[in-house]
Amino acid sequence: MFQSRKGRISVRDLGPLLRCLGLNPSERDLEEARHELDVSANGRISYPDVERYITKHRIAFNEETDDILEAFKVLDKCGTGKISVSDFRKCMMTMGDKMSSEEVEEILNYAKTANVEFIDYEGMN
Repeated sequence: MFQSRKGRISVRDLGPLLRCLGLNPSERDLEEARHELDVSANGRISYPDVERYITKHRIAFNEETDDILEAFKVLDKCGTGKISVSDFRKCMMTMGDKMSSEEVEEILNYAKTANVEFIDYEGMN
């Protein structure tokens, strides 16, 4: 990823890069990263800057992932390691920062769970 761009990537690729590394940054995390990282005038960031950022923030991202898994466990009434997609939808659209049905569908499509009945959250970590 960095080799073809002279050791730099587009700031737009930061989220996918962090997710490939097993991190789960929110949009707010990514916005903060854009401000913290030395983004060049053409919207590119260097490998050393990204590496320093990941080293500095890895623990926070891992804690957020643990929080997400704990939230899934609350929805897992039977303790099977799975939650129903319908329970997930209901939770996302009625609790906390409520999401629209379109936003929930986008998450389910991204997670490739749009055509299944259950989300296997234990297989995610």
